[in-house]
Amino acid sequence: MGSALGRAGRATIVADGVELPADVLYEILLRVPAKPLCRLRLVCRSWRSLTSDPRFIRAHSSRHPLIAGLRCGCVQSEIHIVDMYSGSIDKRIRDHGTVGVLEPSLSTQGNMVCFSPARIGTDASQLQACVVDPATTGVTNILPIGIMRTGLSVWILGHVPSTGEHKVLRVSSAFATNPCSCEVITLVAGGSTQCWRARARPSNSVSLDFLHRAVVGGVVYFLLNEFIHDVPDVEHGCVVSFDLATEEWRPMTIRGPLSTNLVDAKLIYDLRIMECLQLAKLDGCLAMIHHHGDQQCYSIMDIWFLVEMNKGSWTKRYSIQYASDMVCDAFYHPYPLLVLDDGKVVVWFRNKQILRAYDPRIGTWEDMAMLENYRSAVSIYQGSLLGSCHQG
Repeated sequence: MGSALGRAGRATIVADGVELPADVLYEILLRVPAKPLCRLRLVCRSWRSLTSDPRFIRAHSSRHPLIAGLRCGCVQSEIHIVDMYSGSIDKRIRDHGTVGVLEPSLSTQGNMVCFSPARIGTDASQLQACVVDPATTGVTNILPIGIMRTGLSVWILGHVPSTGEHKVLRVSSAFATNPCSCEVITLVAGGSTQCWRARARPSNSVSLDFLHRAVVGGVVYFLLNEFIHDVPDVEHGCVVSFDLATEEWRPMTIRGPLSTNLVDAKLIYDLRIMECLQLAKLDGCLAMIHHHGDQQCYSIMDIWFLVEMNKGSWTKRYSIQYASDMVCDAFYHPYPLLVLDDGKVVVWFRNKQILRAYDPRIGTWEDMAMLENYRSAVSIYQGSLLGSCHQG
């Protein structure tokens, strides 16, 4: 807490004739979600000063993790910034007439969100995406139309640590089973952009599914497309990567933790048809999630963390049991989003439209927030809405 209290820490803060010790007020305000807290800043200067302090903002962000969710409509889509615990919508951002895709695309990085809504009857020659910073200006910047004019595209936002640049990688394919092409664009300060730059396509076709990719440390990781690489020289569950700094595909394929164990024909079938593998960024690392079980009563979610990329070395940190629904879970497996400071794992149950937290110490689940109508795409939002307090 320390200097976050400033002068208020040496006195009491007065509001409407009620005096509260500064440390008590600090703890109270930390518990208030971002949207009502922005309104409370109007009470007095000392409250505004306290809640605008960077230390307070960081502490508040750790108490109130946020989710970015893409809610698609027939006419207009919205990005919602949602409080993970309460489910309240702290910010709404409407898209501005972009031409969407068959499947929505959503990607977050720091304060920024990149998205393309899903619409019926899209014009493949006019595919576009938007980038918005909800924490500051709230202005939506529409990216220029890309070089490739294909019907299946995803846009992935990333940050290059060595340069501080934000870049968007677009990967496209005419059909789900076709080889992929890619292009890159750099976002410039002030919301402007450069032009798209065509880059070499990957040597192996990658899956464009939202749950089959992750961005960690300026590198975009993809699962190989299992429906294409059904050949002896390509192992199942392998990962390829695109380096945003060099704008090149890395030559080495990363073997997944299950690659050497796929000797059972049924397991291979399950991995392909039931879509049992996922990628995620957890605890700042690349994680691979493997769902298995009979899916009639309970299933298991094993979470593996990449330890050494060159060796394809993984360690299994979690093995989580959850109640499954055979009809829904075959296509809507739960997806881990975040590991909290207390060690709990936040999991998005798409079929039930709810966030739940799993405590690995005692093996129990806790319901968090309902996320209705976000079946297609949600992601952790790492920014704080206290930076500007625009009302959404």
